[in-house]
Amino acid sequence: MRFRRSLCALGLTFVIVIAGCIPSEAPQDTESFKPIESSQVDLPSPEQTVASPEELVAQLTMLAKAITKEELLAGGEGVRLIGQLAVVGETSLAPVIDLLNAPDCGPLCQVYVEARAIPYITKAYTGQLLSLLASPKDDTSRSCTVELLGSIRDDERIADALRPLTDHADKRVKLAALAGLATNHGDAGARSSVVGMYHAADSSTADRQRILTVLLAGPVEEDMLLFTEALLDKETDPLLRAQLAMNLGRLGDLAAAVALEQSAELSEDAQYQSFARAAAENIRANKGNVE
Repeated sequence: MRFRRSLCALGLTFVIVIAGCIPSEAPQDTESFKPIESSQVDLPSPEQTVASPEELVAQLTMLAKAITKEELLAGGEGVRLIGQLAVVGETSLAPVIDLLNAPDCGPLCQVYVEARAIPYITKAYTGQLLSLLASPKDDTSRSCTVELLGSIRDDERIADALRPLTDHADKRVKLAALAGLATNHGDAGARSSVVGMYHAADSSTADRQRILTVLLAGPVEEDMLLFTEALLDKETDPLLRAQLAMNLGRLGDLAAAVALEQSAELSEDAQYQSFARAAAENIRANKGNVE
């Protein structure tokens, strides 16, 4: 019961992590980052939109092209503007998405567009995104486009476009393609490949965070060993660690209970400490104590 109460207390955080935590690795000279959005955003009604669609596009374009690394991590004005534009029409975000291939939209601009647009992407944008993918201006444009395409469920055209990219030379593109296939197209082989990338020699912290979000979208008992390892990794994002603890509390074994207790001792977050200990207690109540 304590575990369930703790789970409810942290529920909103978990929804944000699972539904819209979209990590992307900034290319070349930019640092890795992990913008957090939610696909459960309450959209403003059309009556609340005070600017015209053209004005909203202009403002978003200006923000995207001037974005800094620090601003990528903050919600800011862009979240409000993209939400207002999204309700205007079925494909009202199309001019913003087209920035991915704009000559004056650099890597930070491209990732900003992806992070802001992805909560609102629907099948209506499939044609536009497939066209962008056919002739991307660079690998950052390609990886951002693949992230957006991969967020659309159950469209065989998308699956067909993603499969050839699962061996792409650019790791960002490869992981985005595998993530989309695993998460939204039920591709078990892609999911296995994602798991395999976690311990790859060239796997970065951002890569591992992205891999965890893929697995957390549909966790199974076979993931618990990896979840236990990630739980104790000091580089694991705190929100992801809480989500790992939740799943270990449901599906983990007694070794996971020990890891949860260790992570509680190492954490300085009182709320997480309480939750991790409750998760460990839940395991012990269901599977007995360590002899």
